[in-house]
Amino acid sequence: MSKVAGNRKRHSTRSLQAKKDTGDKISMVTCYDSTFAKLINETSIDMVLVGDSLGNVMMGYGDTLKVSLQDMITYGAAVARTLEHAFLVIDMPFMSYNISNEETLKNAALLVTKAGGQAVKMEGGRAIVDKVKACVDSGIPVMGHLGLTPQSIHTIGGYSVQGRDAEDASRMIEDAKALEDAGAFSIVLEMVPIKLAKEIADLV
Repeated sequence: MSKVAGNRKRHSTRSLQAKKDTGDKISMVTCYDSTFAKLINETSIDMVLVGDSLGNVMMGYGDTLKVSLQDMITYGAAVARTLEHAFLVIDMPFMSYNISNEETLKNAALLVTKAGGQAVKMEGGRAIVDKVKACVDSGIPVMGHLGLTPQSIHTIGGYSVQGRDAEDASRMIEDAKALEDAGAFSIVLEMVPIKLAKEIADLV
């Protein structure tokens, strides 16, 4: 199923893990449309995320909470139809993976079968490990997301750096371990102090 861009095969979770194992940098950008995906095809970028930040960037919302599953399918499919070698991850939007394992699996499957994603991304740590494991056990790779989690903006109280104090940092480390144990193949660390981010990156 791999596409080829020149002599480059489509990235997979295995090829990305191989880069981490050898200490190579892994590059990733966010993309929302076919035009930008064409530009990415001319680069050596490893991963692409169709983020629910499209709500802010493409749809004019003030946050990501109004983005629907259908929005993610529509924008994700536009990128997937064009992208050639980069590994494609699509965000699971707010409340699409928070109700039950069954609902999570149904929605994650749509992001793979209808939108063309190779993996889905979920925000959260230990609270969602059962959802992560259910997807991984069903053959859907999952990227975790810790630190600033925009879908929890009303809970965390704004867009600010996370993990600055020892208690929050310890909690984030435990969340990262739990995501790894549940089978997540990677984790986004957003707005996290560099020292803590490096500690987590070295740990998992």
